[in-house]
Amino acid sequence: DGSGRAADLIALAWRFLHDDNRKSARITRTQIVELVKLVFPRDKRDNDAEFERQCDAMTATLLTTVLMKDRITIYSLNDQHDIDDAILTAMLLSARPREATAVMRFNDTVKRLQLCLLFQRVDKAAMYLAELRRLRSEAAENLAAFGRIIRDGLLW
Repeated sequence: DGSGRAADLIALAWRFLHDDNRKSARITRTQIVELVKLVFPRDKRDNDAEFERQCDAMTATLLTTVLMKDRITIYSLNDQHDIDDAILTAMLLSARPREATAVMRFNDTVKRLQLCLLFQRVDKAAMYLAELRRLRSEAAENLAAFGRIIRDGLLW
């Protein structure tokens, strides 16, 4: 907040859609459109109608993006947390597949483990290592069950 740029747009849109306090309740879509106009000034080649259309489209895209609450990480410079930790957390949460096969979950967990080690966060890496062990055990059980199904089918 306070930069007068895209971060302000995202923060204002976030408050418009998600905050329940009285101050945020006074935010309007028109205010967001006006801020879009300030952040992205009009190209001299565009006429007024085209500029208004572009601003409305950018505002719609911004609001649609901010609606995806689980894909956004808010970090305030006033927070006491380490910015590296905030970045790592955002990266770990951003790639979470909604519907994933066991192989996709395993590969995703490996990537998250690598990220944690890259950021030298052994505490978080331990969590993903435990998840890998659980997934490996689950895969072994599934493979054994599949083997029994095949064997039983061949014996029948």
